[in-house]
Amino acid sequence: MTGPEEHDLTLTPDLTVLRPEAPTTIRWRMCALIAVASFSAYLLRINMSVAGGPMAADLGLSPVQLGVVLGGFAWGYALFQFP
Repeated sequence: MTGPEEHDLTLTPDLTVLRPEAPTTIRWRMCALIAVASFSAYLLRINMSVAGGPMAADLGLSPVQLGVVLGGFAWGYALFQFP
């Protein structure tokens, strides 16, 4: 019977033994990148709702017109979520 360490080895065509590579940290880096991107997208969405009142007052927008502007931002945001 063979030990578990023998199953982890690989032979190349020139008969050298390759050991398995250590796991990389790329998945954690990608998770961190996705978390930062999600947080910044959340802040941008919140920013539009906070800025809506003063923006409507400065531009003289009615509540319906402000809804169209904020809806256009949301639709544009949603459109670029798909590759």
